Amino acid sequence: MKLSKKILLALILIFSIKTPAMSESRKDAWYTTSNGGSSVMESIHGALYASLYEAKSGEPNVYIEAYSPEYCRENGERTIQHDPVSINGTLVQFSQHCRGEWNLFFASTEQGTRHVINQFRRSNSVTVEHGAFTFIFSAVGFIEHYNKLRNNLNAI
Repeated sequence: MKLSKKILLALILIFSIKTPAMSESRKDAWYTTSNGGSSVMESIHGALYASLYEAKSGEPNVYIEAYSPEYCRENGERTIQHDPVSINGTLVQFSQHCRGEWNLFFASTEQGTRHVINQFRRSNSVTVEHGAFTFIFSAVGFIEHYNKLRNNLNAI
């Protein structure tokens, strides 16, 4: 193997290995995912993500994602009501929908959607509480990612 191929292979291996530092950076600020999306990892447990996707309305929306292959396999891809969730201290009606192996949670009302987006726009972090569970998501970099998605969705 030529030296350049060895170097290329070594670089591929180095950059494909996820380190704890990489995981930490995904908790600190919104980042661009490998498929070009926008997400941030939850900072306490590291098991949830907040992500931006196009909603049915055609506008960007924040979705809280949990990897739930068994639940999604058993329940299929359907939208159901979820208990209200506290977003920075305000109760918001939520729904959930499985997409593949991921369970997506999102505000069910227009007012709730605006509240969630505004909390990410105006705060350094967003605290999500449900029952005894508390999750904290960084809002650093959110506006840049939100505007990028919104501009792409509004392109002519």
